[in-house]
Amino acid sequence: MKIIKKKFNDIFLINSKKFSDKRGYFSEIYNKKNFYKIINKNINFVQLNFAFSKVPTLRGLHFQKGRYAQGKLIKVLKGKIYDVVVNIDPKSKNFRKWAGFTLSSNKNNLLWVPKGYAHGYLTLTKNTEVQYLCDNYYKKTSERCILWSDKTINIKWPKNIKFKISDKDKKGNLFTSFKNF
Repeated sequence: MKIIKKKFNDIFLINSKKFSDKRGYFSEIYNKKNFYKIINKNINFVQLNFAFSKVPTLRGLHFQKGRYAQGKLIKVLKGKIYDVVVNIDPKSKNFRKWAGFTLSSNKNNLLWVPKGYAHGYLTLTKNTEVQYLCDNYYKKTSERCILWSDKTINIKWPKNIKFKISDKDKKGNLFTSFKNF
């Protein structure tokens, strides 16, 4: 594992080594000891999520508030996504800033998104499969959604087309409507 890109000092785009031969390839996706060396924090993952999406599906911007906040280690198993994180920590100098990353199964990269960020992504290829480890359990009553097109954040999504979006995500709240995260 090695860092490809770092944003806001706590978001890491990571590449895992791929060992190829005539049979195919092998890659170590997660190693607790190596992951600790990269982020300098001990993380205990408790949940593994999987999403299958058609193109162009937009999911997010999701987060869980308070003690149910989640850190996520995201990996694209098949296809390609444009992944977006938004800083929701009012104590951070990067509050309300966003960053975008392209993740793909071909590049074998992962994205670490710690607590304190809303997260979403747009599928760029058909039949995309995304998997992510979470360091806290899902709690429906704690889940929140920021509107993906909120002008105060002004995310530059890569495609100017009509996205496939869930009703929940269409009804996301404006960033300024949140009193506490």
